[in-house]
Amino acid sequence: MNKAELLQKLQDIEWDDFEVKEAHSELPKNIWETVSAFANFSGGWIVLGISQKGRKFEICGVENSEKIEQDFTNTLRSKNKFNVVINLKCKK
Repeated sequence: MNKAELLQKLQDIEWDDFEVKEAHSELPKNIWETVSAFANFSGGWIVLGISQKGRKFEICGVENSEKIEQDFTNTLRSKNKFNVVINLKCKK
């Protein structure tokens, strides 16, 4: 997803392949439900560091992006949460 595609997604509120999460200092607990839903469908994008209030979005940032990315990828690769390998691409 490039910047223009991201900005276009943020103009709408209904998606089946895109979700924003706050994740300021840690992964949100409900991120795994989103990963599971995307894995059972046709994939999707999770964008961290954005909060959603109704139809408005606010950039709240991510405090330690390297740690959050590492926690996320390590959990997916460990098979502790999911019993299948989930292919992912992380982008900053």
